[in-house]
Amino acid sequence: MRSAAIGPEGRIATANGIQDCHPFELWVAGCLRDGAVEFQGDDVVLGEKAAARFAPGIDREKKMAVLGIVERDAEPMRAMPWTSAALLSGVNGREWIALSAKDARIGNAKEMAPRQIRLFIPLDLVVYEAVKEMPDGKIQIVSLPVADGRVAAEGRPIMTLPFKKIAV
Repeated sequence: MRSAAIGPEGRIATANGIQDCHPFELWVAGCLRDGAVEFQGDDVVLGEKAAARFAPGIDREKKMAVLGIVERDAEPMRAMPWTSAALLSGVNGREWIALSAKDARIGNAKEMAPRQIRLFIPLDLVVYEAVKEMPDGKIQIVSLPVADGRVAAEGRPIMTLPFKKIAV
């Protein structure tokens, strides 16, 4: 095993072969079990089913992009050391918000070089167009409470990341 990145089995592997139970690892494994995620190298690409757990949008007052995450998924997302986010166009014929962690090594990983991981969240065209109008700068990640099976429109901020638009 060469890194602490997510592998094709949905496990975060460490250099010495020990596999840690990391909250993000468990979340990805659940998505993998549901057939809602695929791996492309060190990239985790969400399918429509997993993407439904996110609510991308904009905050017009703050003039920034927002990525809502269903409350029960907030801890796994917060557990990964995300360092930036981007709005991508034309990757595999789709539009995406991609979260990136420059160093996804966890636990007792012994690899000296950092390992990058990216999480690709697909967007529909209407959301993409709205987010595209926001200036580069920051994206706020918020935890959205669920009550009576409905996701709230406003949530609690859990992190803010640098954000830029990239046309491919």
